[in-house]
Amino acid sequence: MINETMKKSIFFIAMVIGSFYTMAQWDGAIGTDGCQAISQNDNSIIAWAKGVEVNRGTWGYGDERIATYGEPYQALGKPDSTTTTAVSLGEGGSAVITFDRPIINGTGKDFVVFENAFGPDFLELAFVEVSSDGVNYFRFPAQTTSYNNEQTPAEGRGAERYNNLAGKYELGFGVGFDLDELEDNSLLDKNNIRFVRLIDVMDGISTDSEGNIIYDGLSWATYSQGFDLTGVGVINGGEPYSIADFENSNWITDVNTYEIIDMNSNYDVLEDGVYTKNHFSNGMNFQGTGYYMEEYSWFMAMGFGASNITDETVATGNSQNPANYYTSASKYALEGLGKTYLHAYFSSWDFATTEHNIVKAENNQPFYPQGVYVSQSLACYENLLTSTTDDLFLKITAIGYNEEGEQTGTSEIYLFKAENGDTTNHKDWRYLNLANLGQVSKIAFTLECNDYNVAAYFCLDNFVYKTTEDSYNNTIAQNDIKVNIYPNPAKDFVNINVEENSVLQLFDIQGRLLQTTNINAGNTTINTNNLHGTYFVKIISDNKVSTKKLIVK
Repeated sequence: MINETMKKSIFFIAMVIGSFYTMAQWDGAIGTDGCQAISQNDNSIIAWAKGVEVNRGTWGYGDERIATYGEPYQALGKPDSTTTTAVSLGEGGSAVITFDRPIINGTGKDFVVFENAFGPDFLELAFVEVSSDGVNYFRFPAQTTSYNNEQTPAEGRGAERYNNLAGKYELGFGVGFDLDELEDNSLLDKNNIRFVRLIDVMDGISTDSEGNIIYDGLSWATYSQGFDLTGVGVINGGEPYSIADFENSNWITDVNTYEIIDMNSNYDVLEDGVYTKNHFSNGMNFQGTGYYMEEYSWFMAMGFGASNITDETVATGNSQNPANYYTSASKYALEGLGKTYLHAYFSSWDFATTEHNIVKAENNQPFYPQGVYVSQSLACYENLLTSTTDDLFLKITAIGYNEEGEQTGTSEIYLFKAENGDTTNHKDWRYLNLANLGQVSKIAFTLECNDYNVAAYFCLDNFVYKTTEDSYNNTIAQNDIKVNIYPNPAKDFVNINVEENSVLQLFDIQGRLLQTTNINAGNTTINTNNLHGTYFVKIISDNKVSTKKLIVK
């Protein structure tokens, strides 16, 4: 007979063996048995990163110098198999990546992240998070058994010691991530992942999901510190978005300034003294506007133009150097040097027309904007750096309007905000999320700065939109469960009518799972006496899912 002490010992041994077995399932370096690395040439990758916003970290822990190696656009598209084409995030830095389609929760790995590790013994790692709305991010549960061994780092920091961390393989091979590994949450739509966020692991400081310290590559102060992003690939994706990227535009200016609209150009009259020139890109209309100032006999050009000129040297002036002050070149186009981007001048003067920096559909039909990348011109940036204005800021705001001319909402982003103490990264492109504007007939962009001497130029690239609310993913739309919830708002009870046997999950407004219940096809009545406020009801059946908002008074 086995006594209690022996039982406990056997249980303990079983736990240790089980833990070791689980640990052994963490795959090792390239070439080892069971390695799950995905080659950058794998045919399962159907799309690559289309845009990236990088918020750089430092040269090292406690160092104030900002990492500078590489440009964000070098992480777009398919990696080129070199260790040099990458963007360094810096110690504790981050990057948010967007795509030409949503990532969806399919079979196996759903997306893959690549880093430029020189070999299996020196790894620079990053946490991986995803979001469907650009606000709420959910981190994959990272785990590690690494330990600090500076003399022989290969012993303590091999690929087999990491799970759910990007960067565990050497150059040319990426780590795949499966959305099934994330817990269900009403704030995360796994079939509409629009954003992937990477956050550099700080060697010996960051901890995994279980509180264990993570050790990755040996650290030293350098301008290329941290995770070096080379690419992110989509494996399971929905229907591509519509994107106006201006690459096929025939209205590129041949000068490094905003679109000139004058008496010698083709234009339409908006109103007396106000003229417009329509420019089209992939179904969208970006209006360039001019105002004739009769008392001065010259045109004030406002609104959009386009350029592929990105010579950084031409835009380093100030208001005392007009030749440079009146340029609108960006540091580079979002997708790299020589690519086309859109630029604009904004005026808040009294004569500025309401039809100013306007974006509409080419067919004048309503549309659903998703987002756009924005930056200021280098001339604007230089003005900001030399300004003496207290609490200096530069802000872009997008205002949505419906067909009746009523506002549907606003979205804003600061390209420069001195009170944050960060004036280093704002020459790069940043993502302005427009999904909250809903269905719009047009969008107006405004620029606001509390120093009137700053050159009022800004730039846009990759304007993403949908023609219908559900057009992002036809597969998911076809697989939705038909659900009817009534009354809604509810009081003492709510009826839930479904067409087949399903699983019902109830979440609170913070996305916490409160209840899971099996329900049969037909009508089910749920008691709501103990509920009050806003909830989310998720109905799941096989590979079909539907989420509805429920209000209980």
